[in-house]
Amino acid sequence: MVSSNLLRRIRLTAFILIAVLAGFYASLLLRTAPEPDAASALEVTDGEVIEPALTLPEFVLADMTGQMRSIEEFTGQPLLINFWATWCAPCLREMPMLETVWQERNKGNSLQIVGIAIDRAEEVDLYLNKTDVTYPILIGQSDAMEAAGSFGPDFAGLPFTVFISADRQILLSHSGELQREQFDDIMSIIDAVSAGQLSIADARTRLLR
Repeated sequence: MVSSNLLRRIRLTAFILIAVLAGFYASLLLRTAPEPDAASALEVTDGEVIEPALTLPEFVLADMTGQMRSIEEFTGQPLLINFWATWCAPCLREMPMLETVWQERNKGNSLQIVGIAIDRAEEVDLYLNKTDVTYPILIGQSDAMEAAGSFGPDFAGLPFTVFISADRQILLSHSGELQREQFDDIMSIIDAVSAGQLSIADARTRLLR
C-alpha cells in the first residue's frame, strides 16, 4: 500500500511538472481558497482526507546564502508567505507590489513577508539580481513543494499566498495573483485582528466573502 507521504510527493511533483510545461498554468487557476473546515477537505485516491491547515506548519528551507532557516524565525507579527517561481509570469507581476508593501510595513512591524521560490537556486539568484526585491527569500525544490503542500488542498497553483496572524493562525490561503486593492482589503481585516478588534474566526469568515 502506498503511504500518504508518498502520495503527497507524487501529487506535488506532478503539479510542478505540469506548471513548468504549461508556463501560464497558474494564471488559469486564480481562486480564493475555501474556508478551512472539514467540509472543504480534499479526498485523495486512497481515501485519505487531507484537512486544510489552521496553524502555520513547521518547515525549514535554505535562504539565498545556503543557510537553513525555520519559518518559525519569521513569526511574532502578521506573516505573509508567498510561494513563487521564476517561470511563473503572474508571480513576477505580483512581486513588485509585495516589495512596495514590504517597504511600507516592515519598519512598523505590521507585516513580515517571506517569499519561497519553488525553483533552482541559480535561476532565483539571476532573477533577484535584476530586481529590487529585498524581503527575505527562501528556496527549494521538492522540499519547497512539500512546504506548500503542508498547508493542505488550498495549494492549487502559483503564486500561492498565505496570510498568518501573529500567533500563527492561518487566516487566508490564496492561489493566484493578488492586486493591490484586493491586498489592501485583506490587510485591513488582518490589521483588525492585530489590534484585537476582530477574532480569528470572524476574520476567516470576512476574508472568504
